[in-house]
Order: sequence, then C-alpha cells, then structure tokens
Amino acid sequence: MNENISRFLSWTKGVIIQSRGVLKEKISNALNSESITIEDLATIIRYHPESKKQTQDFLGITFVTWTVNHGDNHYRLMEKGKYGEKILEVDAIVGGEKIIRYRTYESRSSLEKKISLPADLLGN
Repeated sequence: MNENISRFLSWTKGVIIQSRGVLKEKISNALNSESITIEDLATIIRYHPESKKQTQDFLGITFVTWTVNHGDNHYRLMEKGKYGEKILEVDAIVGGEKIIRYRTYESRSSLEKKISLPADLLGN
C-alpha cells in the first residue's frame, strides 16, 4: 500500500477512536448525573445513531442541522460550519413541551449551563 494512503488511514483510525472516546465519556457523564451541559447534549444529538443531518449553504456559510425524533420527543441542534465549529441552537421538545431552548445570540444562554437530563435520548 502507498505510504501516504497508509498514513492517512492510520490518522483516520485515530480520529475515529478519539471521537468515540469523547462521545463515550459524555454519555457516561450524563448517565451518572441528574443534569448535563448544553454542549454535552449537543454532542449526544450529533452522534446519536438515529440522528438525521441536513446541510444548507447561505451566502457561502454552511449550516448543519441535526435532528433526533423519539416518539413524542424531538431534539434539534444547529451548527455553523461544515465541521460544527459553532453551536448556534439546541432545542428539546419532550411530550409536546419545549424544555430546552438554547440560542447562542441570547446573553443569558451558555453552553456550560446545566440542564435536566432527557433520559429517552440516552436509551433509558
């Protein structure tokens, strides 16, 4: 095999292993707590096995929306950039009621804010 391809595949494998580790840590933290941060919830939505991705480009800027629908519960994450460089919005609607609404442009919003754990998202 070409040496450059071999290095690329090794690098890719490392990135995948590292990403799985980060996701595993965030889910583990969530399962062992009554609350999680908005940022952790965004990561879980992004990597959830049932998550659907939609990409849109406006004036050369890429926006990615991730959605997870689980019965009457709906989760949505919107990011700016092809690789999720900036979390813009996070929503959680549980039983028809919006329980989480994060907007990056609102001064009272913070990615580090702790929120009650939506148990169904983790498969509980």
